[in-house]
Amino acid sequence: MAIMNCLELHESQLSDVCREYEAKMEKTRVESREAGMHQMRFRQACKDDMAKFCKEPASAQGEPLKCLKAHENELSVPCKESIKAMQREKEKTN
Repeated sequence: MAIMNCLELHESQLSDVCREYEAKMEKTRVESREAGMHQMRFRQACKDDMAKFCKEPASAQGEPLKCLKAHENELSVPCKESIKAMQREKEKTN
């Protein structure tokens, strides 16, 4: 983090290649933060549905989402909307 702050502070003195790399890293950080926020909203919106329909511990990443999709017609509106938002974000990155 200190290195990135230093690069930003001296951006006008950086080579073009270094500036491009710094911009790429900033984009990656922003995307990572956004993904974390989507994940947090998903967990919050679907926590009651998960407790109701997906009581078995998930052994693999992605299992909770598969479980929720299996109960799609029974999910709360906030959970359904959160799942759709996550899917839209995933499509953007692919």
